[in-house]
Amino acid sequence: MPKRIQHEHIEQTLLIKWFYLQYPTEIIIHIPNELIRTCTQAMRAVLAGMVSGAPDLFMPVARGEYHGLFIEMKRKAVKGKPRGVVSERQKQVIEHLESRKYLCQVCSGFEQARTAIMTYMILKDKS
Repeated sequence: MPKRIQHEHIEQTLLIKWFYLQYPTEIIIHIPNELIRTCTQAMRAVLAGMVSGAPDLFMPVARGEYHGLFIEMKRKAVKGKPRGVVSERQKQVIEHLESRKYLCQVCSGFEQARTAIMTYMILKDKS
Protein backbone atom coordinates (compact mmCIF):
# COMPACT_ATOMS: atom_id res chain seq x y z
CA MET A 1 0.00 0.00 0.00
CA PRO A 2 1.52 3.40 -0.93
CA LYS A 3 2.49 5.58 2.06
CA ARG A 4 0.06 8.34 1.05
CA ILE A 5 -2.91 6.02 1.31
CA GLN A 6 -1.55 4.25 4.38
CA HIS A 7 -1.49 7.50 6.41
CA GLU A 8 -5.04 8.35 5.32
CA HIS A 9 -6.07 4.77 6.03
CA ILE A 10 -4.75 4.89 9.60
CA GLU A 11 -6.48 8.20 10.31
CA GLN A 12 -9.72 6.95 8.77
CA THR A 13 -9.56 3.66 10.70
CA LEU A 14 -9.18 5.59 13.96
CA LEU A 15 -12.15 7.75 12.98
CA ILE A 16 -14.37 4.75 12.26
CA LYS A 17 -13.51 3.13 15.61
CA TRP A 18 -14.21 6.40 17.43
CA PHE A 19 -17.46 6.94 15.50
CA TYR A 20 -19.00 3.61 16.50
CA LEU A 21 -18.03 4.15 20.14
CA GLN A 22 -19.68 7.59 20.12
CA TYR A 23 -22.68 6.84 17.90
CA PRO A 24 -23.41 3.08 18.14
CA THR A 25 -26.89 3.41 16.61
CA GLU A 26 -25.69 5.29 13.50
CA ILE A 27 -23.70 4.13 10.48
CA ILE A 28 -20.87 5.59 8.46
CA ILE A 29 -20.11 4.22 4.99
CA HIS A 30 -16.71 4.08 3.33
CA ILE A 31 -16.69 4.71 -0.44
CA PRO A 32 -13.61 2.78 -1.68
CA ASN A 33 -12.48 4.91 -4.62
CA GLU A 34 -8.82 4.74 -3.59
CA LEU A 35 -8.36 1.05 -4.36
CA ILE A 36 -5.84 0.24 -7.07
CA ARG A 37 -7.54 -1.74 -9.82
CA THR A 38 -6.71 -3.28 -13.16
CA CYS A 39 -8.35 -1.65 -16.20
CA THR A 40 -11.01 -4.38 -16.26
CA GLN A 41 -11.73 -4.01 -12.54
CA ALA A 42 -11.94 -0.22 -12.90
CA MET A 43 -14.38 -0.51 -15.81
CA ARG A 44 -16.52 -2.98 -13.87
CA ALA A 45 -16.52 -0.66 -10.84
CA VAL A 46 -17.64 2.32 -12.94
CA LEU A 47 -20.37 0.23 -14.57
CA ALA A 48 -21.49 -0.84 -11.08
CA GLY A 49 -21.81 2.80 -9.97
CA MET A 50 -18.41 3.95 -8.75
CA VAL A 51 -18.12 7.72 -9.13
CA SER A 52 -14.70 9.29 -9.53
CA GLY A 53 -14.17 12.07 -7.01
CA ALA A 54 -16.74 10.82 -4.50
CA PRO A 55 -15.81 11.63 -0.89
CA ASP A 56 -14.35 8.85 1.27
CA LEU A 57 -17.10 8.61 3.88
CA PHE A 58 -20.87 9.10 4.01
CA MET A 59 -23.04 9.42 7.10
CA PRO A 60 -26.72 8.91 6.17
CA VAL A 61 -27.97 10.99 9.10
CA ALA A 62 -30.20 13.99 8.44
CA ARG A 63 -29.42 17.04 10.57
CA GLY A 64 -30.45 20.68 10.26
CA GLU A 65 -31.02 21.51 6.60
CA TYR A 66 -28.85 18.58 5.43
CA HIS A 67 -29.77 15.07 4.27
CA GLY A 68 -26.40 13.64 5.36
CA LEU A 69 -22.69 14.29 5.79
CA PHE A 70 -19.89 13.43 3.36
CA ILE A 71 -16.25 13.54 4.49
CA GLU A 72 -13.25 13.65 2.18
CA MET A 73 -10.24 12.49 4.19
CA LYS A 74 -6.83 13.98 3.49
CA ARG A 75 -3.50 13.41 5.20
CA LYS A 76 -3.12 15.76 8.11
CA ALA A 77 -0.93 18.81 7.75
CA VAL A 78 2.69 18.55 8.89
CA LYS A 79 4.32 21.71 10.27
CA GLY A 80 1.46 23.79 8.92
CA LYS A 81 1.84 22.47 5.37
CA PRO A 82 -1.33 20.89 3.95
CA ARG A 83 -0.65 17.36 2.69
CA GLY A 84 -3.71 16.32 0.73
CA VAL A 85 -5.03 18.23 -2.27
CA VAL A 86 -8.65 18.26 -3.40
CA SER A 87 -8.72 17.41 -7.11
CA GLU A 88 -10.85 19.28 -9.63
CA ARG A 89 -13.09 16.20 -9.95
CA GLN A 90 -13.53 16.04 -6.17
CA LYS A 91 -14.47 19.73 -6.15
CA GLN A 92 -17.10 19.07 -8.84
CA VAL A 93 -18.61 16.14 -6.93
CA ILE A 94 -18.63 18.10 -3.66
CA GLU A 95 -20.35 21.03 -5.36
CA HIS A 96 -22.96 18.66 -6.83
CA LEU A 97 -23.64 17.04 -3.44
CA GLU A 98 -23.86 20.40 -1.67
CA SER A 99 -26.39 21.64 -4.24
CA ARG A 100 -28.55 18.65 -3.18
CA LYS A 101 -28.46 19.62 0.52
CA TYR A 102 -25.62 17.37 1.71
CA LEU A 103 -22.91 18.80 3.91
CA CYS A 104 -19.42 18.01 2.59
CA GLN A 105 -16.31 18.48 4.68
CA VAL A 106 -12.68 18.06 3.61
CA CYS A 107 -10.78 16.97 6.71
CA SER A 108 -7.04 16.69 7.26
CA GLY A 109 -6.73 13.74 9.59
CA PHE A 110 -8.67 12.21 12.44
CA GLU A 111 -9.04 15.32 14.61
CA GLN A 112 -10.61 17.47 11.90
CA ALA A 113 -12.94 14.66 10.84
CA ARG A 114 -14.00 13.99 14.44
CA THR A 115 -14.72 17.69 14.95
CA ALA A 116 -16.73 17.78 11.70
CA ILE A 117 -18.85 14.82 12.82
CA MET A 118 -19.43 16.18 16.34
CA THR A 119 -20.38 19.60 14.95
CA TYR A 120 -22.77 17.98 12.47
CA MET A 121 -24.38 15.70 15.05
CA ILE A 122 -25.32 18.59 17.38
CA LEU A 123 -27.40 20.20 14.64
CA LYS A 124 -31.12 19.77 15.24
CA ASP A 125 -32.41 16.32 14.21
CA LYS A 126 -34.27 16.73 10.91
CA SER A 127 -36.97 14.13 11.69
